[in-house]
Amino acid sequence: MVTLTDALERSVAAAPVDARDEAALALARRLAVEIDEGGELPKLAPQFLAALAALGMTLSARSGTTQGVAVASPAVDALADLRKRRAAR
Repeated sequence: MVTLTDALERSVAAAPVDARDEAALALARRLAVEIDEGGELPKLAPQFLAALAALGMTLSARSGTTQGVAVASPAVDALADLRKRRAAR
């Protein structure tokens, strides 16, 4: 049986994560381990999916859509804004 942790690591290998996103990846790894160890799925799954989306590792995050409607992720917009302000310094 493939664990969530194994699946996450395969995804990371296929789409390397930018060094600036290491914290989000660390969170995703921790949540994957907790879920694999029998953690409370209804509580952890939304957090895990949010971490994956922040890393661009979900279909909706990659396509920029949610239920067929194009939207920008607030987390991605906030990160882009911070990067823009930093570059302006």
